[in-house]
Amino acid sequence: MFILVFLFSCAGNPETKESKAKSTKALTLEQKTRNTLENTIIVFSGSMLIASNSLFKSQAQAFSEAFASEMDEKSITTLDEQITGLGEQTMTSLNEMMVDMDAAFDKLAEENLSVYEKIFLHDVMKKGVAITEKYDLPAGFKPLSQNLTQDELKRYIIKVSVDGQDSEDPIVKTYIELFGWFQEVGEAFNSDPDFQSFIQNLR
Repeated sequence: MFILVFLFSCAGNPETKESKAKSTKALTLEQKTRNTLENTIIVFSGSMLIASNSLFKSQAQAFSEAFASEMDEKSITTLDEQITGLGEQTMTSLNEMMVDMDAAFDKLAEENLSVYEKIFLHDVMKKGVAITEKYDLPAGFKPLSQNLTQDELKRYIIKVSVDGQDSEDPIVKTYIELFGWFQEVGEAFNSDPDFQSFIQNLR
């Protein structure tokens, strides 16, 4: 997909994404649309990365059972530790993906604000935000339109990887609808010369 080039664009500060997630300020529409696109790409790409992890394959059922249980702060912490235990190489790749994605969009905002706003204030982007906020999500999950920590995003990745066939689950419903929305985003921007110029500059 066109947007996956962001994964190989530039290195960023690992503290930036985490500090954003700790902020208590209300998010603007532009921040929500950016988060929606950024986090959706990370969940899609991360689920493909996790699929090749041998430790994940052996623990998939245990993860599914953990998500099915009543989640509280203690069980969420335990879950995050289990996810981290899937291997240093995989976790490093996921962390770098999240940081680099954030850095790519920060760079665009700094170097070409008009294109940045053209993307993140586009009508198609607002649809994505509505999808992320459509369902009541279980404990341990916030809408993908919000500033999420790396641990919070990894929960999404593992959840859709183990329970992706559960069409009644609110996380899975969100994932499926965002996948369809992502195709709309591609159609909206693939022929846009400003956006294509930005993509070329990242290569």
